[in-house]
Amino acid sequence: MIKTNKFFFGIIFTIIIVLIILIALKFYFEQKSPSQTNTGNSQQTNPPEINTEDNKLIIPTSQGDVKINNIYRNPVSSFDGVSFKETSDYQLLYFPETKTFNITILNPDIQKARDEAEKNFLETLGISEEDACKLNVNLQVFFQASEKAAGQNFGLSFCPNGKPLPAK
Repeated sequence: MIKTNKFFFGIIFTIIIVLIILIALKFYFEQKSPSQTNTGNSQQTNPPEINTEDNKLIIPTSQGDVKINNIYRNPVSSFDGVSFKETSDYQLLYFPETKTFNITILNPDIQKARDEAEKNFLETLGISEEDACKLNVNLQVFFQASEKAAGQNFGLSFCPNGKPLPAK
């Protein structure tokens, strides 16, 4: 009974954190003037374009477009974004409005969970590490998994902006 309550509390807490991040991102992008956000690319606020030849989604980035597998085909859940992979160790989400991917670590063995989540992220999207580094990816640790690591964006470990996780 206690484990079930902790599990549900964990899911609710994760959803709350994701919603807080979404709200913060929304306010951040709304505060920019149109001249700062308009780069001539009309895809910036639209959901990803689907390439009909290979059924891949096209994610525009400042470093060029990245083609990913269609994560909308078999979503785990959908709200303002799409949760495309959930395990007991991590959750992978995509928010089309901000073109942001979130990886949430749920397992107290945060390094093991990060390694698995990053590997699965690449496999699920069908992309290389180089293309993954072009995307806007937030990697965060759930509070119940590690109080020490919670509340920070660690990024992808293999990208230049990636940060190491704290020691246990």
